[in-house]
Amino acid sequence: MYSVLNHSLSHRPRALALAAMMLLTALLGALLVTMSAQPAQAHTPAAQASCGTLAVSATSYSGSAANHVTVVIDGETVVDEDFGQAFERTLTWSQSFDHDWSVTIDQGDGDQFDFEQSGTQVACQPAPPTTVTAVPTFQDVCGPEYQLTVPADGEGYRFSTDTSDLVGGSGEIVVTGTLQRGYVWDDGTTGVRTFRFDATSEPCTTTVDIPAAASGQDVCGPDYGVTAPQDTDAYVTTIDRSGVVDGAGTVVVTTTLNAGYVWSDGTTEPRTWSVTVTNEPCDTPVAGIASAGIVVTPPTCDAPGTATTGETERASWTVTDVPAAGGTATFVATAEEGAAFEAGLPGVSADLVTRTFTVDVPAADAGLCSIAPPPVQPPTQVTPPVTPPQSSAPTLPRTGFDVSSILVLGALLAMAGTALVVRRVRADA
Repeated sequence: MYSVLNHSLSHRPRALALAAMMLLTALLGALLVTMSAQPAQAHTPAAQASCGTLAVSATSYSGSAANHVTVVIDGETVVDEDFGQAFERTLTWSQSFDHDWSVTIDQGDGDQFDFEQSGTQVACQPAPPTTVTAVPTFQDVCGPEYQLTVPADGEGYRFSTDTSDLVGGSGEIVVTGTLQRGYVWDDGTTGVRTFRFDATSEPCTTTVDIPAAASGQDVCGPDYGVTAPQDTDAYVTTIDRSGVVDGAGTVVVTTTLNAGYVWSDGTTEPRTWSVTVTNEPCDTPVAGIASAGIVVTPPTCDAPGTATTGETERASWTVTDVPAAGGTATFVATAEEGAAFEAGLPGVSADLVTRTFTVDVPAADAGLCSIAPPPVQPPTQVTPPVTPPQSSAPTLPRTGFDVSSILVLGALLAMAGTALVVRRVRADA
């Protein structure tokens, strides 16, 4: 018995060691199992689409890593952000349309738990498509400018514009329209729609009406008139009278467009008119002679002189320009219809219709006031006249001549005259 007990005691340490090793092996196995199962439970990404939502989650990721999630719905990125230990979000969408979606999760501290899933959610409540009538409009204007109107993006459509082909205002402009599900263009299509517009940089021009032709108003003699288009912002007119000599010849009128304008018939060349004038003598029958005159009043020492119109016949005064005294006054008389002034008179016009008077208006003459009146003579004493004694031969008053001698001389002259008459009579007999 001792030997058996002794034998048992001698083998006890080995049994204990074996038991300890078996226990350690079990513990290590359990630890490995626990460690291998732990990662599968720690990183849990998921994406679940339903009729009206898309639920995205990522849990038990490392909070210190730069994890990132991206969600795209119907071609539009709606989530693009970093997250830490977890990310959970439920996105809603219309139940009336189909939706394409994708979810991408990038693990920040490795790639063994990256996640990517996509799909198409069919509409739960289908609705009739919405017609899109919005379209871009284009209008090319003169020069490099143009007018392009692109509708703002709406709920069911997007527009993009490409002007890369334009150089100096010339080239092609491309506008592209894209629809969302559930929308159609006004022609019933649903695909991408492209609008192309051609822009030019043609110079700016404005159309103007062609003006009325120039005309002439020819009168007898060398006088004439020309009616021509007046200058405007669109054109200017020049009148060339070099072809007229002594009132006869040709007047050339030219109207030229300014830059940026065009005639209404599409041309741009200058418009030229020729007006012929003559110098035929005036042969107007005159029914009467017109007359007119000016009255000039001399000055006094304290008042100036004046110049006024005088009597007129078959004429009227049409212009009177009378300055202050001491200046020149101008008067113009116009003959009545059918009358004329006499040719050759001063101031008469070549057509005998007007007569112009130019006179000097006298100024006041202060020198006249300085002439002194004659001196007043003092009264003298009046002496009664003395009557000379009467004689048979009276004398002429205050002369002292003897009247008798004069009477005798007269008698002798009378006798001599009688004798001459008698002689003439005899001679004639």
